[in-house]
Amino acid sequence: MENADALLMDYKIFNSTASQDLTITAGDTLHVEIAVTGGSLSYKIQKNDDTKPLYEETSVSASGEYDLEIEESGIYTITVTGKKSKGSVQFMVYSNAQYVNILINTTPPSAQKLES
Repeated sequence: MENADALLMDYKIFNSTASQDLTITAGDTLHVEIAVTGGSLSYKIQKNDDTKPLYEETSVSASGEYDLEIEESGIYTITVTGKKSKGSVQFMVYSNAQYVNILINTTPPSAQKLES
């Protein structure tokens, strides 16, 4: 799924390359979630006018998530390549205000009341 501030993909078999440009402002957070349940996945995050990627992973075969704080405003290209990959990827842009609101309004699992 494509939109202005996220690249979201959910796939049964991904054996290709997909890319999308995201306009990101300095201080925004790029939240990355990778779920690989089969095959392998490679991806890179690159600011359009830079020759070196901001972040790059090759042959990912496990799941994980992390946040990147963006230091320079610009257009960033997310490129994802799958080799018989199964799973999903999410690259989501949050402004500082959005991200703080998400963190404040998220109840940690340990704080949830268990029903009996």
